[in-house]
Amino acid sequence: MLQLRKKLFSILALGSLALLLYTFALSTFVRSKQLLKIPSFLTLLYTIFFMGIILAFYYLFLKDKLRIRPAHFIIGLCVLTFVPRFLWIVLVDTKPVSDFAFYNDYAINITKGLFKSYDKTCLVFPHRFGYPFILSLIYKLFGINLFAGKIFNIFLSVCTSILIYWIGARSFNEKTGRISSLLYAIWPSQIMYSSVLASEHSFIVFFTLSIALFIMAQYKFKGKMSIILPASAGISLALSQFVRPVASLLFAVFVICIFILNRYKQPLSKSIFNKVKLLGFILIGYVLSVALLNYTVSSLTGVSIWRSSSGYNLLVGTNSKSSGTYNNEDAHILSEYNWDFKKVHSAAKQKALERIKSNPLEFIYLIEDKFIIMWGDEAYGPLWSTVDFNSETPSSKWFDQHIHLLLIISQAYYIAILIFAFIGCAVIYKKRRYKAAAFLLIFLAHIGAYTFFEVQSRYHFPAILYMLIIAAYGINCGFSTVIQTKTRAA
Repeated sequence: MLQLRKKLFSILALGSLALLLYTFALSTFVRSKQLLKIPSFLTLLYTIFFMGIILAFYYLFLKDKLRIRPAHFIIGLCVLTFVPRFLWIVLVDTKPVSDFAFYNDYAINITKGLFKSYDKTCLVFPHRFGYPFILSLIYKLFGINLFAGKIFNIFLSVCTSILIYWIGARSFNEKTGRISSLLYAIWPSQIMYSSVLASEHSFIVFFTLSIALFIMAQYKFKGKMSIILPASAGISLALSQFVRPVASLLFAVFVICIFILNRYKQPLSKSIFNKVKLLGFILIGYVLSVALLNYTVSSLTGVSIWRSSSGYNLLVGTNSKSSGTYNNEDAHILSEYNWDFKKVHSAAKQKALERIKSNPLEFIYLIEDKFIIMWGDEAYGPLWSTVDFNSETPSSKWFDQHIHLLLIISQAYYIAILIFAFIGCAVIYKKRRYKAAAFLLIFLAHIGAYTFFEVQSRYHFPAILYMLIIAAYGINCGFSTVIQTKTRAA
C-alpha cells in the first residue's frame, strides 16, 4: 500500500505539472492571441506585471514585516473581498441573460408559490432547480431585487475566501493560507462575475465547505466529532451537487484520499475500520440529504432531482463542429424526444459514443480545441458581466467600451496563477507534500470529466480555485528560497 501511495502521488504531481505547463502554453500563445488580439510577448509582459503585484502582496507578510494576528487578518480579508466586488456591482448593473435570466425568473416565481412555472429544460436537467431555490430564499428575506441577489453573491465570496484561507493554512501553513485567500480576494474574473446571478457562487461555498469538513474529519476517530464532521461533509457535498452535478467528483477524491493517500499510525485492522467509518458517515450524510432534497423538490415541482443528466452533456462535448460547446444541432434532441428524461439522455449517450467510435482521431483533435476553451480562457467574468445592462450608466458604458482591457487583466492574472501553481506543484512533488494530493485530484478530475463533457470557460473555476492554494504554496516556498539564498550570500 505504501508503494501504491508513492506511485499514485507521483502520477498526480507529474500529471498536474505537465497539464499546467500545457495550459500555460495554450493560454499564452494560442487562446490569448484569439481573445485579446495582441502578440504573445505582450501577454507575457502583462502577466509579469501581475506576478509583480502578487509578489508585492506577499512581501507584506514576509518575515513578519507586517505582523497581523489571524483574527485581524480575517477581518481585513473580508473587507478586501467585499469592497472591490461591491464597487463592481454598483458600477456595473448587469442584466441576467440566458441561464442566469432563468434562475432569476424562476426564483421570483418560487417566492410567489409558482413552483411548476419552470421551462421544459428542467425536466431534462433537474439540477437547474438548485440555485433558483436558494435565490428565492434571499428574495423572500430581502425582497425581489437583483441587487439583493448580487449582494448575496458577495457574501458567498467572503465565505469562500475564509474557507480557502483555512484550508490553505491547515494543509500547508498560515502564510500559505493567507496568500491563497488574498489571491482569491483580488481575482479579477471573480470580482467581475459577482454581478452575475450564477450558480457557481453558492456551489463553490458548499463544495469548499465539504472539503474543509473532510480535512477536519480525517483524524477525528473518537467522540461525537468523528460522526458529526464526516456526516456534515456529506451534507455539504449533497448541497453542492444540488446546485451543480459536477460536485459528485468529490466522491472519487474522498475515496482515493481515505484508502490510498492518507496514512494513519495505527494497527492495520483499526486503520481499515476508521477509514470505512469515515467514508460511511460521509455517505450517510450525503444520501439522507439528497433524499430529503429530492423529496422536497419533487413534491413541489413534480420532478425528481436524483438523476444524472450526463448523456446530453456528453453529446454536446463530442460535437467537433461546435468545439464541444452548446449548439442548436444537439439541442434539437430535447424537442425530438419531447423532453423525456430517459429518452433524451439515452439517445444522446448513444449518439455521442457513436461519434467517438466512428472517428476517434477527430475526437482527439476535439479534445485540444475543448482544452483551449475550457482551460486557456479566463474571459467568463468580464464577458458575462457586461453582456447586457439593466440601465445605461456612464460607468457601465465605460466598461463596455473598454472590455478589451478587462479581458487583458483577467487573462494575465490567470496566466500568472498558472505559473505560480506550476512552481508550487514542483515543490510539492519534490517535498512529497501528500496533503496537497486532494487539490491535484480535483484539478485532474475536472480535466478528465470535461475531456468528454460540454465545456465553457467558467466551468474551470472550481478546479482553478484549488490551484490558488498550490500557487500560494509556490509563492511562499519560491520567494522564501530566493530571500534565504540572498541572505546567505550577503
